[in-house]
Amino acid sequence: MPIIVCAIVIGLLAGAATAPALAAPAVSALGEWSPASDSLTRFTVMIGSPTGVDRVRSEDGFLAGGWFIQGRFAGVVRTTPADSSHWTTLGRVLRLSLVSEDVMHAEFADELDGVASFRDTRTRLLAPRPLDPQDRYAIGLPRFDEAVQVEQPALAIRRVSPRYPDAAREKGIDGTVIVHVLVDTEGIVRDTRVTHSIPELDEASVLAVRQWRFTPAMWRGRPVAAWLEIPVKFSLN
Repeated sequence: MPIIVCAIVIGLLAGAATAPALAAPAVSALGEWSPASDSLTRFTVMIGSPTGVDRVRSEDGFLAGGWFIQGRFAGVVRTTPADSSHWTTLGRVLRLSLVSEDVMHAEFADELDGVASFRDTRTRLLAPRPLDPQDRYAIGLPRFDEAVQVEQPALAIRRVSPRYPDAAREKGIDGTVIVHVLVDTEGIVRDTRVTHSIPELDEASVLAVRQWRFTPAMWRGRPVAAWLEIPVKFSLN
C-alpha cells in the first residue's frame, strides 16, 4: 500500500504544473460534502494528520488517504465497510476536484489515471457537525480549555445573521447569546460552545455562526486553529 500511495503523490506533483488552477485558489476542501443522490452518504475531508496525509472519510465507513494539490485530490481507499458497494472497494483510487467554493466532483477508478467507473457531484455543508474526539486529535485542533498563542486573532470575512425563532419572538425573549467558535487553519468553524445561554435562542445562534467564514488566527507567520468569542444579538425592536 505505501508504494501505491507514493506513486499517487509523484503523479500529482508531476501534473500540478499542467493541471488547470482552481478559480479561487484560497478555497479549502476541508469540511463535509453532501452527495447529489440520497442513496449515497456524505463524506468528510480532513486536511493534515500526524503523518501528513489528507483523509476522506464517509458516513458508511470508507476511508481514503492521499494529498490535496491545487484543488485536486487522489488517494487510495484503505478501509471499507463490510457491506461496501463495488465502487468503494479496498485499493481503488478516489479522485476529487474542487469546482468552486461549494461544489466538488468525486470519482472512483481502478488506477490513478484510469477511466472513472463512478462519478458524483458533491456540495459543501455550510454547517458541519462537530468533529469527534479522534478526528480532533488527528488534525491538531485545540480543546476548548486549551490556550493557543496568536499574534492576530481570526477575522470574520462572511457573517450569517441568525433567524429569530418564532416561539422566542412571541414570548418577547431577546438578548445576547455568547458563542465560542473553534476556527481552524482554513478559516472554517469546526466546533462551538455556548458560554452565555438564552435557551430559546441558543440553537439559532449556533446554526448561524457555524456558517461564518474567517481568515484564520496567525502565530509567527503561520495560520493556527484557535477559539474565538462571538456575541449573537437578538432584538425585538
